[in-house]
Amino acid sequence: MRFDTTHEYYLDDASLFYCEDHQSLIVHTCSDFKENRLVLSGISKDSMDNLVKNYKVKRTPKSTAPKTVTT
Repeated sequence: MRFDTTHEYYLDDASLFYCEDHQSLIVHTCSDFKENRLVLSGISKDSMDNLVKNYKVKRTPKSTAPKTVTT
């Protein structure tokens, strides 16, 4: 892309693949006999390694309900 833009896509239960030979990240989903694939090219292996190394999962507490205070 050579212009300033943002695209948002929703893919149900997507899988991610990285192809080092093509320096591409592939987002793929297949449901109801329909296949959707988004290919992001120009992503180096170092960038993917950095993503995996620095990826952090934010975990939320099991219960997010407010605690009851008894008086």
